[in-house]
Amino acid sequence: MGIQRIIRWLIPKEERFFDLLEQQAVVLHEAALTLTKMQWPDAVAKDIEVQVHELEHKGDALVRELQNALARTFVTPIDREDINLLCWRFDDALDLTHLTILTFVLYGVPAWTSPMTTMATLLVECADILRRTLPELRGHSFEAIMESGRAIAKLEHDADDVFRSTIGALFHDEDLKLKELLRQKEVLEALENAVDHCQDAADVLSHIAVKHP
Repeated sequence: MGIQRIIRWLIPKEERFFDLLEQQAVVLHEAALTLTKMQWPDAVAKDIEVQVHELEHKGDALVRELQNALARTFVTPIDREDINLLCWRFDDALDLTHLTILTFVLYGVPAWTSPMTTMATLLVECADILRRTLPELRGHSFEAIMESGRAIAKLEHDADDVFRSTIGALFHDEDLKLKELLRQKEVLEALENAVDHCQDAADVLSHIAVKHP
Protein backbone atom coordinates (compact mmCIF):
# COMPACT_ATOMS: atom_id res chain seq x y z
CA MET A 1 0.00 0.00 0.00
CA GLY A 2 1.44 3.39 -1.03
CA ILE A 3 2.05 6.13 1.50
CA GLN A 4 -0.83 8.24 0.13
CA ARG A 5 -3.27 5.35 0.56
CA ILE A 6 -2.04 4.76 4.10
CA ILE A 7 -2.57 8.44 4.91
CA ARG A 8 -6.06 8.38 3.38
CA TRP A 9 -6.90 5.30 5.45
CA LEU A 10 -5.69 6.86 8.71
CA ILE A 11 -7.01 10.41 8.31
CA PRO A 12 -10.67 11.38 7.78
CA LYS A 13 -11.29 12.29 4.14
CA GLU A 14 -12.87 15.46 2.79
CA GLU A 15 -16.01 14.08 1.16
CA ARG A 16 -17.33 17.33 -0.31
CA PHE A 17 -15.30 16.77 -3.48
CA PHE A 18 -17.79 14.06 -4.40
CA ASP A 19 -20.63 16.53 -3.78
CA LEU A 20 -19.08 19.14 -6.06
CA LEU A 21 -18.29 16.70 -8.88
CA GLU A 22 -21.80 15.27 -8.70
CA GLN A 23 -23.22 18.80 -8.88
CA GLN A 24 -21.08 19.49 -11.95
CA ALA A 25 -22.55 16.43 -13.65
CA VAL A 26 -26.09 17.57 -12.79
CA VAL A 27 -25.47 21.04 -14.24
CA LEU A 28 -24.01 19.57 -17.44
CA HIS A 29 -27.09 17.37 -17.83
CA GLU A 30 -29.41 20.33 -17.25
CA ALA A 31 -27.56 22.36 -19.88
CA ALA A 32 -27.76 19.55 -22.43
CA LEU A 33 -31.48 19.15 -21.78
CA THR A 34 -31.99 22.88 -22.18
CA LEU A 35 -30.21 22.75 -25.53
CA THR A 36 -32.71 20.19 -26.83
CA LYS A 37 -35.47 22.81 -26.44
CA MET A 38 -34.22 24.11 -29.80
CA GLN A 39 -36.25 21.38 -31.49
CA TRP A 40 -39.49 22.84 -30.11
CA PRO A 41 -41.59 24.65 -32.74
CA ASP A 42 -41.75 27.85 -30.70
CA ALA A 43 -38.10 27.81 -29.58
CA VAL A 44 -36.37 31.18 -29.27
CA ALA A 45 -32.65 30.63 -29.66
CA LYS A 46 -31.62 33.72 -27.70
CA ASP A 47 -33.77 32.73 -24.71
CA ILE A 48 -32.26 29.25 -24.68
CA GLU A 49 -28.76 30.72 -24.95
CA VAL A 50 -29.46 32.82 -21.85
CA GLN A 51 -30.63 29.74 -19.94
CA VAL A 52 -27.57 27.69 -20.90
CA HIS A 53 -25.30 30.64 -20.13
CA GLU A 54 -26.76 30.84 -16.62
CA LEU A 55 -26.01 27.14 -16.14
CA GLU A 56 -22.47 27.73 -17.40
CA HIS A 57 -22.04 30.41 -14.72
CA LYS A 58 -23.31 27.94 -12.13
CA GLY A 59 -20.75 25.43 -13.39
CA ASP A 60 -17.97 28.03 -13.19
CA ALA A 61 -18.88 28.68 -9.55
CA LEU A 62 -18.59 24.96 -8.82
CA VAL A 63 -15.17 24.89 -10.47
CA ARG A 64 -13.97 27.78 -8.31
CA GLU A 65 -15.32 26.15 -5.16
CA LEU A 66 -13.67 22.85 -6.00
CA GLN A 67 -10.33 24.47 -6.85
CA ASN A 68 -10.37 26.41 -3.59
CA ALA A 69 -11.19 23.24 -1.68
CA LEU A 70 -8.27 21.43 -3.32
CA ALA A 71 -5.94 24.22 -2.28
CA ARG A 72 -7.08 24.01 1.36
CA THR A 73 -7.36 20.24 1.78
CA PHE A 74 -4.49 17.91 2.66
CA VAL A 75 -6.25 14.53 2.30
CA THR A 76 -8.64 13.95 -0.60
CA PRO A 77 -10.83 10.86 -1.11
CA ILE A 78 -9.11 10.12 -4.43
CA ASP A 79 -5.94 11.54 -5.97
CA ARG A 80 -6.20 15.33 -6.20
CA GLU A 81 -4.85 15.19 -9.78
CA ASP A 82 -7.82 13.02 -10.77
CA ILE A 83 -10.28 15.32 -9.02
CA ASN A 84 -8.79 18.32 -10.79
CA LEU A 85 -8.80 16.64 -14.20
CA LEU A 86 -12.37 15.40 -13.85
CA CYS A 87 -13.49 18.86 -12.76
CA TRP A 88 -12.05 20.47 -15.89
CA ARG A 89 -13.44 17.79 -18.20
CA PHE A 90 -16.94 18.55 -16.94
CA ASP A 91 -16.31 22.26 -17.29
CA ASP A 92 -15.08 21.83 -20.87
CA ALA A 93 -18.18 19.83 -21.84
CA LEU A 94 -20.41 22.49 -20.28
CA ASP A 95 -18.55 25.31 -22.06
CA LEU A 96 -18.96 23.54 -25.39
CA THR A 97 -22.65 23.00 -24.75
CA HIS A 98 -22.99 26.74 -24.30
CA LEU A 99 -20.78 27.38 -27.33
CA THR A 100 -23.21 25.35 -29.45
CA ILE A 101 -26.18 27.62 -28.84
CA LEU A 102 -24.02 30.75 -28.71
CA THR A 103 -22.65 29.93 -32.16
CA PHE A 104 -26.17 29.33 -33.43
CA VAL A 105 -27.22 32.78 -32.21
CA LEU A 106 -24.11 34.77 -33.16
CA TYR A 107 -23.81 33.24 -36.64
CA GLY A 108 -27.49 33.70 -37.37
CA VAL A 109 -28.18 30.07 -38.26
CA PRO A 110 -31.70 30.17 -39.73
CA ALA A 111 -32.95 26.81 -38.44
CA TRP A 112 -32.14 24.06 -35.98
CA THR A 113 -31.75 20.95 -38.10
CA SER A 114 -32.58 17.28 -37.55
CA PRO A 115 -28.89 16.26 -37.27
CA MET A 116 -28.43 18.94 -34.59
CA THR A 117 -31.34 17.45 -32.67
CA THR A 118 -29.86 13.97 -33.00
CA MET A 119 -26.46 15.06 -31.75
CA ALA A 120 -27.96 17.13 -28.92
CA THR A 121 -29.95 14.07 -27.85
CA LEU A 122 -26.76 12.00 -27.81
CA LEU A 123 -25.17 14.71 -25.68
CA VAL A 124 -28.07 14.47 -23.22
CA GLU A 125 -27.64 10.69 -23.04
CA CYS A 126 -23.90 11.04 -22.34
CA ALA A 127 -24.51 13.69 -19.68
CA ASP A 128 -27.24 11.60 -18.09
CA ILE A 129 -24.93 8.59 -17.81
CA LEU A 130 -22.26 10.77 -16.20
CA ARG A 131 -24.84 12.22 -13.80
CA ARG A 132 -25.96 8.75 -12.75
CA THR A 133 -22.41 7.38 -12.60
CA LEU A 134 -20.78 9.98 -10.34
CA PRO A 135 -22.36 8.60 -7.12
CA GLU A 136 -20.74 5.26 -7.99
CA LEU A 137 -17.37 6.94 -7.48
CA ARG A 138 -18.29 7.80 -3.90
CA GLY A 139 -19.35 4.18 -3.33
CA HIS A 140 -16.28 2.72 -5.05
CA SER A 141 -18.53 0.82 -7.48
CA PHE A 142 -15.83 0.69 -10.09
CA GLU A 143 -17.37 -1.99 -12.32
CA ALA A 144 -20.41 0.26 -12.80
CA ILE A 145 -18.06 3.10 -13.73
CA MET A 146 -16.32 0.97 -16.34
CA GLU A 147 -19.68 -0.06 -17.80
CA SER A 148 -20.75 3.57 -18.05
CA GLY A 149 -17.52 4.38 -19.85
CA ARG A 150 -18.26 1.75 -22.45
CA ALA A 151 -21.79 3.10 -22.94
CA ILE A 152 -20.54 6.65 -23.44
CA ALA A 153 -17.87 5.47 -25.88
CA LYS A 154 -20.64 3.96 -28.02
CA LEU A 155 -22.67 7.17 -27.92
CA GLU A 156 -19.58 9.18 -28.86
CA HIS A 157 -19.05 6.86 -31.84
CA ASP A 158 -22.68 7.39 -32.88
CA ALA A 159 -22.21 11.17 -32.64
CA ASP A 160 -19.11 10.95 -34.84
CA ASP A 161 -21.09 9.00 -37.43
CA VAL A 162 -23.88 11.61 -37.45
CA PHE A 163 -21.36 14.44 -37.70
CA ARG A 164 -19.40 12.91 -40.59
CA SER A 165 -22.46 11.91 -42.59
CA THR A 166 -24.11 15.31 -42.08
CA ILE A 167 -21.01 17.28 -43.05
CA GLY A 168 -20.60 15.07 -46.10
CA ALA A 169 -24.19 15.70 -47.13
CA LEU A 170 -23.77 19.46 -46.65
CA PHE A 171 -20.70 19.58 -48.88
CA HIS A 172 -22.48 17.56 -51.57
CA ASP A 173 -25.54 19.82 -51.56
CA GLU A 174 -24.90 22.01 -54.62
CA ASP A 175 -27.83 24.27 -53.77
CA LEU A 176 -26.48 25.11 -50.32
CA LYS A 177 -24.67 28.43 -50.07
CA LEU A 178 -21.18 28.42 -48.57
CA LYS A 179 -22.19 30.76 -45.74
CA GLU A 180 -24.97 28.44 -44.63
CA LEU A 181 -22.70 25.40 -44.87
CA LEU A 182 -20.14 27.06 -42.61
CA ARG A 183 -22.81 28.16 -40.14
CA GLN A 184 -24.16 24.64 -39.75
CA LYS A 185 -20.68 23.14 -39.63
CA GLU A 186 -19.67 25.35 -36.69
CA VAL A 187 -22.73 24.37 -34.66
CA LEU A 188 -22.28 20.68 -35.41
CA GLU A 189 -18.58 20.82 -34.50
CA ALA A 190 -19.39 22.39 -31.13
CA LEU A 191 -21.90 19.62 -30.48
CA GLU A 192 -19.43 16.92 -31.49
CA ASN A 193 -16.76 18.42 -29.24
CA ALA A 194 -19.17 18.54 -26.31
CA VAL A 195 -19.86 14.82 -26.72
CA ASP A 196 -16.12 14.16 -27.08
CA HIS A 197 -15.47 15.89 -23.76
CA CYS A 198 -18.16 13.79 -22.10
CA GLN A 199 -16.16 10.77 -23.20
CA ASP A 200 -13.01 12.44 -21.86
CA ALA A 201 -14.73 12.72 -18.48
CA ALA A 202 -15.77 9.06 -18.70
CA ASP A 203 -12.17 8.13 -19.52
CA VAL A 204 -10.96 9.91 -16.38
CA LEU A 205 -13.53 8.00 -14.33
CA SER A 206 -12.40 4.71 -15.91
CA HIS A 207 -8.79 5.61 -15.15
CA ILE A 208 -9.71 6.17 -11.50
CA ALA A 209 -11.50 2.80 -11.44
CA VAL A 210 -8.41 1.05 -12.80
CA LYS A 211 -6.24 2.72 -10.15
CA HIS A 212 -8.55 1.65 -7.32
CA PRO A 213 -9.68 -1.92 -8.06
